[in-house]
Amino acid sequence: LNQGKNDEAINKLKEAIKISDSSPGTHFVLGIAYFKKNMFDNAYIEIQHSIAMFPDFNNYPSTHNVLGRIFEKQGKIAQAISEFNTSINMKPTDSTTELKDDSGHYYLGVLYQNQNNFDEAIKELSLVKNINLDKNKIMQHLSDSYLGQGINLYNQGKIDEAIKVYKQANELT
Repeated sequence: LNQGKNDEAINKLKEAIKISDSSPGTHFVLGIAYFKKNMFDNAYIEIQHSIAMFPDFNNYPSTHNVLGRIFEKQGKIAQAISEFNTSINMKPTDSTTELKDDSGHYYLGVLYQNQNNFDEAIKELSLVKNINLDKNKIMQHLSDSYLGQGINLYNQGKIDEAIKVYKQANELT
């Protein structure tokens, strides 16, 4: 899967499940593999199966980020926003091995950007601090959101505000 061989990964994960269907992690990774193949219904089923087998997966921000991304791709925007917010608001417990991260802010920011809701995109993307993503990618999304916000302000005749936003975007690049 990490090598981008999604079909091969799916086949191997299915084989592993046939041999022994006792690992919820296998279903979780299969869900991610399906997601990467744009097979969103299958991805959702596998993620839900992993949660049914190991309810603590519900305590991991990454689980809710994956579900949010699935919902976004399915056009279920309200459900995607809910999942990202769940991820953002999670508090680590003794039963989790994953610390709280701010990936939810990133995915929510990109979702808002794609919905042309630039104010919310900027708010969320500005909260991204410590996730394991390419910082240039994060900054590009943030810059694009500022640009979109500036265009909206300009089209509304709010020239001075647009200039201020364009300057903020320029400072990021």
